Amino acid sequence: MNLRRLRYFSRLHTSEPLTQKHLLEKVSGLPLDSPSLLRNLGSLVAFGQLPHESSVPSERSEPRDYTHKPMSFFFYLARCADGSLYTGSCNDLLTRELRHNKGEGAAYTRHRRPVKIVYHEEFATLTEARRREAQVKLWNRMKKENLSQGKHPKKGI
Repeated sequence: MNLRRLRYFSRLHTSEPLTQKHLLEKVSGLPLDSPSLLRNLGSLVAFGQLPHESSVPSERSEPRDYTHKPMSFFFYLARCADGSLYTGSCNDLLTRELRHNKGEGAAYTRHRRPVKIVYHEEFATLTEARRREAQVKLWNRMKKENLSQGKHPKKGI
């Protein structure tokens, strides 16, 4: 292992530079007085076994929040400038509304700007959101208007 790579690695993973032996001790888990400590560094680097930044904690680092936040997907109804309703699905409502209003959205909304999302439902998967979108697209205008005003059940017919 050349010294330049070692210094680069130490800067990525700690707030202060480490000596080669201290870095090896953190990476390999071997004690500082181990004779195989330096021999192991080359193999750790060669086979990509150096740990990710989060697995080599610095003494000064704050505890990290590792809670998994599931991604949400949305079915939405958007009101166009001509009063029509557009149905769609996405994973970020704000970004999707902005894209529609920039003219980067669907061809239907491109010529009916500005567009405002007036109703949405949240789903765990994109498949569920798209199923709901396909279901609502088949509805007549009155049924979609009722849904956008909250006068219709969220799911079902």
